[in-house]
Amino acid sequence: MGKDDIKEAHHSSSCGTDKNVCPTTPSVRYEGPIRLKITRRHLPHHTLEGSTYFVTSRVKNGNLSPEEIQFVLNHIKKGDPEFYQLIGAVVMPDHLHLMIKPNPGIELSRITKGLKGATAREINKMRHARGSLWQDESFDRIIRSQEELDEKIKYMLDNPVKKGLAEIGFLYEGCYFKGYEPTVEMLKERKGKP
Repeated sequence: MGKDDIKEAHHSSSCGTDKNVCPTTPSVRYEGPIRLKITRRHLPHHTLEGSTYFVTSRVKNGNLSPEEIQFVLNHIKKGDPEFYQLIGAVVMPDHLHLMIKPNPGIELSRITKGLKGATAREINKMRHARGSLWQDESFDRIIRSQEELDEKIKYMLDNPVKKGLAEIGFLYEGCYFKGYEPTVEMLKERKGKP
């Protein structure tokens, strides 16, 4: 498959005698085809309207400073709810992880391009630098089950712990999970940690 080749998998509307009813789940009806869009550069990218995604983007060279980590995290939070529903984000010195559900009509590629472009531009201004901050391509995966969602969230929270940046993932300053607010005691504990 070439650099910009796109495949669309259409779920046929002829999966039973009634063209809008699937025989395995007769109570589920849908209008028109469900389209799984597959693009490929170096990595495959599968997109499906209404899906939740686990996304990883890597810094091209070097590391983000603590101030830059906070800037990126704040930028990610500002995109919710205008562009996506943010479940959580962990921004590490050399990469970030997102768990997001794009809003209808907004492509995941638009979100990642906007996130990386805007944060690179501002961080380059702060650094008095030019050039790419992020690797060109991001890794993304459609979340297929609650079990997989839980597994990816655990993976995200384990990152700062494994790197020695926090004893508890939720207490890492580059970590945010919507609806989760650390207690005052937890914040005091975080201030005493690296």
